[in-house]
Amino acid sequence: MTITCSRQFIVLVTLSLFAATGLTAGSARNVSGPELTAAVSSKGEITSLTYGAGHKGHPVRASLRLAGCRVVSPVSTQRYGPKGVSFTRRWMYDRDSSACVVVERFYPVGTSIRWEAEIRGTGSPWSTAIETQFAFPDVRRKKVWAPWGDPKLGQIASMNSSQQKALGVSTADTAWKWSDPLVAIPFVTDTLWFGAPAYDNDNPRVGFIPFQGNLISIPLVTVLESDADEGLSIALSPEDQLLDLRIVMDEKGTLSFARLFHRISAATPVRFAVDLIRMNPTGAEGCDG
Repeated sequence: MTITCSRQFIVLVTLSLFAATGLTAGSARNVSGPELTAAVSSKGEITSLTYGAGHKGHPVRASLRLAGCRVVSPVSTQRYGPKGVSFTRRWMYDRDSSACVVVERFYPVGTSIRWEAEIRGTGSPWSTAIETQFAFPDVRRKKVWAPWGDPKLGQIASMNSSQQKALGVSTADTAWKWSDPLVAIPFVTDTLWFGAPAYDNDNPRVGFIPFQGNLISIPLVTVLESDADEGLSIALSPEDQLLDLRIVMDEKGTLSFARLFHRISAATPVRFAVDLIRMNPTGAEGCDG
């Protein structure tokens, strides 16, 4: 009888806490701004985005991952500000006992939805890739653009000139083989680097000159609907400390922003922010007007 009463008391307290924060256990949360709404699951993962003409729903999925780690605690959910929500969970590294507490916050800022992450270590300092991952369905109807050096990426690089011209990539400049960097391309399998490839002991690249086509100058990627004048820009905050940033995309419509070599410790939490921005139909690609 005592055990039963205790269990009932715990359930009542838990339900009271959810009622106090206005959240329901196990339900999705909608975080809405003037031009964009993100549906966020009880696990703190984006399950869809609503934007564009007629407030069309897009089954885009997005989540934060720590490479080589797994979640080892229940997810704690709270309101954040008047329109936001936060999720807290504990992650553990599979190779040893290294661990951290990750707090993610979703809330509207201006016309965008901001997605913040704070990673605080719970033991000795350690490091792993901190990845923000996106999956876009119906990839045949989508194109991708970034402030790259050259859009001839992935399998496009091996296409003949006629095929590249059909995509709008190649120009009439046959002498220098110049490409139009403002052209969006279909999803391809390739890796982009912010500024320069990450340092590698086996290939230190002494005297490196950033002429590669897969280098981007701004940590931003825009995904466009090929049959509609709308899209979504994923912009990493210019205030973030990005030691090395690797962006991996593939033909299936996935994007992974991996922040490398950051020290995860209790003394100095690692903080990042991503803005999800509806592309202005009358503006330039990747811009919010």
